[in-house]
Amino acid sequence: VTGASLVKGVLSAIMGLQLGMVGTDIVSGGERFTFGLHGLAEGIAVVPLLIGLFAVSEVLIQAEKKASVLSSPPDTLHLRGGRTLKIIEVWHSARTIVRSSMIGTFVGAIPGTGAAIATFVSYAAAKRASKKPEEYGKGSYEGVAASEAANSAVSGANLIPVLSLGIPGNVAAVFIILATETISGFNPGPAVFRLVPDQINSEMVIAFGLFTTMVLANLLNWTVGGAFMRSMGVMVRIPKQRLLPIVLLLTLTAIYVQRPEMLAIYIALFFGFVGYLLRKLNFSVLPFVIGFILANNLEEAVRQAFSATGSDPWFLFSSPISIAFMAIATLVVVFFSRGNRKPARKA
Repeated sequence: VTGASLVKGVLSAIMGLQLGMVGTDIVSGGERFTFGLHGLAEGIAVVPLLIGLFAVSEVLIQAEKKASVLSSPPDTLHLRGGRTLKIIEVWHSARTIVRSSMIGTFVGAIPGTGAAIATFVSYAAAKRASKKPEEYGKGSYEGVAASEAANSAVSGANLIPVLSLGIPGNVAAVFIILATETISGFNPGPAVFRLVPDQINSEMVIAFGLFTTMVLANLLNWTVGGAFMRSMGVMVRIPKQRLLPIVLLLTLTAIYVQRPEMLAIYIALFFGFVGYLLRKLNFSVLPFVIGFILANNLEEAVRQAFSATGSDPWFLFSSPISIAFMAIATLVVVFFSRGNRKPARKA
């Protein structure tokens, strides 16, 4: 996900990690990097940041283009409620869908991660493997298939750590589990899938009830949701100089409805300009987002490791397993940095 430049990708991830440290220190309980803004005591909200980086920055990018480009609707599209994919397009997307589903399942099974990371990684992987990467970002159906397949796969995979280990996954999965626990005394953990001779494991019944509900939800999403989305294809006919202000207004309104305070609006606008600058300077935004989302988990893990090892700064090299993982991480960086280098032109 680092984009064309590994150095810029790493710098983008470091910036995301730094902003993820804003908030309250988990040990001392004091505020840090808030610059006197008490609204940042709980950290920078993820939703305004994401909407600012992607939606607001995209509005700024589009607004920068010439008025003639903005005002001209597509001439080649004649839509009446959408367009059905051809069989050959579905066939070309099959490999992308399978790959993205596997990535979404793997990412969703990791506690604390969610759809944002899975969709970004899947999109980047599909673009890297595509024979026409220049079409990505310009309406490529393979790019849409990559992100949506990963997004769908995460929903079910998020229940894996919750149901099997009792470790919280994302917010939605925890909400479902807490609701079932309140209603019927459901207790997630290893005992959920334990088979007891001559007895019915009631918790396993509840777990499979959740699976059945998710299957029905996917079917409704495929039918009702698909029909609704096809009808939205008419929006591409709206001139962009009219559409973009509407998108910006609805985006900021949605942020305020979710978090009714002006600080959330300011965060979205600020990171809209940040995303605009990053994209203009050819920095990949995806490492920034991943670094920001994983910053708290990384800090907590590092503090726990320091506490368990007696503040040993070399704890990452204290066991063969940790040394092996560090070596693998180094090899990955070296491999992709060599892959990103362009071959020298022949004279």
